[in-house]
Amino acid sequence: MLQTEVLNHLIMKMGYSTVENSHVQTVLFPLLDYCTDISVVNRAETLLEDGLRLWLVTLVSSRLTTMGPSLRNMLPRLEAILRSGLEPHLSLKVLQFNAILLGPQVVEPLASVLRYMLLNLTNCIHSEQAGGGDTTMDDDDRSKGIDRGVTTTRDAVAALSFADGLMQMFPDLGLSICSPAISKVIAVLPGKSIAAPLVDASFHSFGRMLWMSPNCLDEIFANDPNQDGKIAFVVSTYISVVTSISVVVMLSAQAQKVVFIDQKGAALSLCLAVCRSPRVARVAGQSILEFTRRLLEVESKSKIDLNALVEATSGTTRKVVGDGPLGDSAARTAEILKSDPLLTVSLKDACGNAEKAMASML
Repeated sequence: MLQTEVLNHLIMKMGYSTVENSHVQTVLFPLLDYCTDISVVNRAETLLEDGLRLWLVTLVSSRLTTMGPSLRNMLPRLEAILRSGLEPHLSLKVLQFNAILLGPQVVEPLASVLRYMLLNLTNCIHSEQAGGGDTTMDDDDRSKGIDRGVTTTRDAVAALSFADGLMQMFPDLGLSICSPAISKVIAVLPGKSIAAPLVDASFHSFGRMLWMSPNCLDEIFANDPNQDGKIAFVVSTYISVVTSISVVVMLSAQAQKVVFIDQKGAALSLCLAVCRSPRVARVAGQSILEFTRRLLEVESKSKIDLNALVEATSGTTRKVVGDGPLGDSAARTAEILKSDPLLTVSLKDACGNAEKAMASML
């Protein structure tokens, strides 16, 4: 739709100065309302995706002092879209940025909806009939140009990314919503072939859950006769995933910082699991310590500080918009990151505590 494309371009170039312009607002919010009204026949198939993209750019470029009431007025529409399960790769991102700006009260009424939605979107991983998202196209999909396998994988990745972000923003609320889906995903990883993007996204969210629930591996495989072997497999695969670095990353200093953030979060979560779970310590403790010690050497040589990590991680908001000035979401995201234990907790202390836990078992 031409109008949404024009507004998207203006906001991406000019930021909140465009969003807050009174003339633009007379067009912007009626257009958002029109594009996202899924009660109208065929509206979801024709305009919803464009509307959600415009909504997302608007959120990232908004300041609460001027745009707060208008953003809150749109929340009932977002709830209807989420309940319908339409365009989850965008609707979950819209919800995430609403939560960044407006707080947990945006998410709390939707807890049960989101819990079911995440389970459903990751079904391509944990279902017994699933094959890692590689589903076939039916005739209706072909006529619309839809690759169902790609769409399913995309939506599962979006669900796991949302889970990671939600647990980072609101740990207790996020864990209660996201842990059922993540646990099901981790439970089927041993011995199952899953597409690489799904594996990466699964471990991103799992690392966050492990930090908040360090005994979760014991719980996930509690009734499995091969509990030790599967826990060892999950840990070794997790370490392998976060230490696998592409040539593109090696050539980019910024990308290397982002990779270090992921690796540090993994090491902190795994070290805590060693401290809290004797089983994890016994079957995987040594490999966890070796991984953490290697990472400590990298940290000491590179001298990466917290501000550099926050700057690298905050690039998410810049990817949503172009060159225009960002709204309140940028500062709010930086605040969330600066209080994130997976960025701020000392890796040296975590390694020391894990070493003590291992020593106590001798």
